[in-house]
Amino acid sequence: MPNLVPWLLFAHAIVAIVAFGPTYVYPLIGSMGAKEPQHSLFGLKLSAAISDRVVIPLAVVQGITGVLLIIGRPWNLADPSGRWLISGIVLYVIAFGFATGVQRKRVRTLVAMLESRPADAPAGPPPAPALALVGSIRQGGNILSVLITLIVLDRKSTRLNSVTCQNLVCRLLLEKK
Repeated sequence: MPNLVPWLLFAHAIVAIVAFGPTYVYPLIGSMGAKEPQHSLFGLKLSAAISDRVVIPLAVVQGITGVLLIIGRPWNLADPSGRWLISGIVLYVIAFGFATGVQRKRVRTLVAMLESRPADAPAGPPPAPALALVGSIRQGGNILSVLITLIVLDRKSTRLNSVTCQNLVCRLLLEKK
């Protein structure tokens, strides 16, 4: 398995970029939907589709590659240089649970609310309950953005202070076996 570690690390990094990169576009889609309410349902469904078809499945792959990396290159979690891994796992589990258990349900509820509006409803902003739900989805998105950023910064802070070359991701990828 040690020969697979550089490939797993590469896959782990690429999956992180592809999985979580689109999440930073959700606020743009939401603000454009707010400016053009007639298209807000489309923007909401687009965000939900990206989440359901790209972000969540790749977040699962992210967890799998992370576990395989831990198995392939055993970490001493008692050592201070391994503390980032414990905090990263905890933050990942919190972010994944919140995204799939809370945010996903809120978005589906909002889609159902907007789809149930009568076709002859006057143009304008959605009803007050929908606007309240939009606010909670926005707050949840901010929380998730902070969690993802903390995961990345936590690892980078220990990598920048690393003493050995083995702990540097780039050097591990370039290491000749």
